[in-house]
Amino acid sequence: MADDASRLQETRKMAEAGDARAQFNLGIMHLAGTHGCRRSIPDALQFFSEASKQGHGLALSNLGTMHDQGLGVLASADEAKQLWTKAAKRGVPQAQFNLGLYAETGRGGEVDFEAAHRWYFLLSKGIENQDSL
Repeated sequence: MADDASRLQETRKMAEAGDARAQFNLGIMHLAGTHGCRRSIPDALQFFSEASKQGHGLALSNLGTMHDQGLGVLASADEAKQLWTKAAKRGVPQAQFNLGLYAETGRGGEVDFEAAHRWYFLLSKGIENQDSL
């Protein structure tokens, strides 16, 4: 238990110093209510937002999901797509899948099978850092 508390304290220090990975990890801990953190959607949103400002791909993807589902923010398909696009361009598979699903089903816009195919193809190939998307 003492190890968890000291690790949490160290992670908080790193996050306060601007470490995007530590900010992302605290976001996960607050979202799930684990590792000594109370479950707090507002805190998770804050930490994911801070990490996202630094381009942390997984934080961008999780923030997109929070916007998609309206967790701590007003639900917004447009905001979710923007965040997932940034994450997908950094090679985050879940973001690529979400964008493919949005395009396939027309969520947040019109059905676009070509875009869905492109996102699913990238997902299947594991292509990262697609600046030309």
